[in-house]
Amino acid sequence: MSDNYSMATGIDSMIVDGQMLLQHGDTDYAVVGGAIAYNLQMNMNDMFTQLEIYAPRRTATSFTNPEEAFNKRYVSPSGIFAIQQEFDLKYIILPLRFANEIFEYDDHLTSLEIATVPGTDVDQLQADIQKKLGSKFIVKNRYQQHELIYRIMKSEKWAVFLILTFILVVAAFNVISSLTMLVIDKKKDIAVMQSFGADVTMLRKIFLFDGLLITLTGAVSGLFIGFIICLLQEQFGLISLGGSGSL
Repeated sequence: MSDNYSMATGIDSMIVDGQMLLQHGDTDYAVVGGAIAYNLQMNMNDMFTQLEIYAPRRTATSFTNPEEAFNKRYVSPSGIFAIQQEFDLKYIILPLRFANEIFEYDDHLTSLEIATVPGTDVDQLQADIQKKLGSKFIVKNRYQQHELIYRIMKSEKWAVFLILTFILVVAAFNVISSLTMLVIDKKKDIAVMQSFGADVTMLRKIFLFDGLLITLTGAVSGLFIGFIICLLQEQFGLISLGGSGSL
């Protein structure tokens, strides 16, 4: 990655140990995914242990001799990031010059990421870039790069909506059952009220108001408790949800 990668992506805010440092003078550093660091049992306090990185040589003709078939380089880890398990288990962020050297790509790039300012028409920008570059290059926006993840998130939203709808239906039946039991329990009181001149419409309004009062009390108290829990989760992280985001 280039030097301005952290500024463009904000990945420095996802560093859980160490710092987001790729280069310092002539020295190269690596930022490692959390799952990889765990599997390698990395210790960021150990300043003397480096990562051994191997990459197949593009000019290799035989793989019987590993020394000739692979390029090997050493690099010191500067930090550990936690985004999502999918990324944490697959990626190590390295300086561009280090990657070019070990993969023997000189100044070639496999991809180029563009960060836009707020208010930019991303679709129009994508179309303009595609028009300038031609059909030999593929230009994708963030949604297209992670289309599967977005589809899963959309499916999860519908699943949550259906679950909440089912809960509301069950709650509605509970309210109806409670009102039915209340009517049965208050038969004598209803007879007394009818003897005082209360008609069916008035009695219906009384029980409807009772049901409305039960529903509103439950809704308001539930919203208040939910708001408090969300506020506590946001401020103190009571439940760890793991890293989230994208590269």
